[in-house]
Amino acid sequence: MASDDEVIHDNRREFRRQRGGAECTCVFGGRESRAVLVDASCGGAKLRFDEAEIAMAALLPVPCDIIISDEHSVMPATVMWAGGAFAGCQFHQHLSLDEVARMMTGHFRLEVPRSCDQTFGVEAVAQPRRDAVSPAERDSDAQAAFRLEAELEARIKAMIDADIEAQAACAIVAAASVEVEATPPS
Repeated sequence: MASDDEVIHDNRREFRRQRGGAECTCVFGGRESRAVLVDASCGGAKLRFDEAEIAMAALLPVPCDIIISDEHSVMPATVMWAGGAFAGCQFHQHLSLDEVARMMTGHFRLEVPRSCDQTFGVEAVAQPRRDAVSPAERDSDAQAAFRLEAELEARIKAMIDADIEAQAACAIVAAASVEVEATPPS
């Protein structure tokens, strides 16, 4: 089993997840509830709902479009799975690391533009995505982001290795010069 910070390809996780704890105000059919951000990445987030029955009534069946927002931005997403008190969503556009950090430390709002449950007395209304992206485009964007991340990791490793080699060379030169100075003239 892979840890949360590993990149997993077989279940489509492409970004490292960061553990959260930030609170979220959820609006389900006009009623407010609370959720906690369990973890988030540039590609999606996992939430735990205080009022699981209400949340599941609003989010199921999946996929279900939602709007996540804070005072700085609106982040449309789609709930890809939901069960028990948890749900996982995928952002329509990948978030920057700053946006992920802001989600993890700030307070945000989650709204369901449609309700799948009649208990709220709200008709189900399909909301078009403003920035709909085909799965092929989303995958190619994700692959490009993964390649970029791998390339950056490789460059950082190469820089560290070069620095270690340079330090080792300096240490050898320094040791040799100390040895030469310590050798008495014949």
